Amino acid sequence: MISKYAKYKEWLSGYLKANKSYPRTIMVEATPICNLKCVFCPCYIKGEEVTKDRKTMYFAVKDFKKMIDQIKGKFNFQICFTYSGDPLVHPKIFEMVKYLKDNKIPVTVYSNSMLLTGKRIDQMLDSGLDRLIVSFDGASKKTYEDIRRGSKFETVIKNLKNLIKTRNDRGLIKPFVEMQMVATKSNSDEIQKFKKLAKDIAADNCYIKTLFVYQNTTNTDYINKVEKYFIEGKIARYKRGKNNELVLKDIGGCPQIQDTVITSDGDVVICCFDLHGKYMFGNAINESLADIWDKKEFKKFRKDVMDKRKLSICKFCNTSKHISKRLKTG
Repeated sequence: MISKYAKYKEWLSGYLKANKSYPRTIMVEATPICNLKCVFCPCYIKGEEVTKDRKTMYFAVKDFKKMIDQIKGKFNFQICFTYSGDPLVHPKIFEMVKYLKDNKIPVTVYSNSMLLTGKRIDQMLDSGLDRLIVSFDGASKKTYEDIRRGSKFETVIKNLKNLIKTRNDRGLIKPFVEMQMVATKSNSDEIQKFKKLAKDIAADNCYIKTLFVYQNTTNTDYINKVEKYFIEGKIARYKRGKNNELVLKDIGGCPQIQDTVITSDGDVVICCFDLHGKYMFGNAINESLADIWDKKEFKKFRKDVMDKRKLSICKFCNTSKHISKRLKTG
């Protein structure tokens, strides 16, 4: 029997594929601020924090609505609140979600879910959110809290159970709840326990994602932390090169060639690996994203630079077929 979540994903895939020319997935940074300090997150390397590159810490709701008004109905797309920061830190995140749903736009929120308490659960359900993807890097308290520093294992489990129970009690099927775990040296032996935990919580799906190694830094503290958690073998997206350096196991065309990222300032940057917005082609508040996408210089950049993987950030991104191993919760 096909689950309702599987049917939704099948519908979403067809909906987005109907869009041949414009961004299918638009990642929006609601805020660059995060309530946690995960050990291998590259967004908050000391002295290189992404917040230093933003003028606005919270995407203004009026600006967000203006941005959406300029493109709604012109092409099929989904909004994913992700990039840096945790969307639930934004005090009006569900006002933005509701605006999208009022305009029949699919929307996903990525979150650590520490802030998903009673009032926020009601706001999430009232907003009509389609999908919540929860970062959950461990199936035990010690492993989880060692990686996701500032979080509480029991609190997140309680929040997710409350969300799913309240959703079901209200006769709703959304938001679908999906749990992801980044596989590392410290938690790789907990994969099956993670799968069981997701079932116990009654999540709609779970999967394993391999560790991304950020290379555009010279911060030795960060590099040492990553080395501590880096896992090799079949589950890794990387292999060792001739000089013991890390290289992708398989590198092809850009996996995000029809996606884009919009920062909390409204700036349009090329992808989620451009953490500091180095490659920016316009501002989606001041002009339509469709017009930005059609700019000759952006088209040329996507074709001649991104799709040919010429940037340093391209060498370590998630194009590898080893990025994830889907584990259905049943």
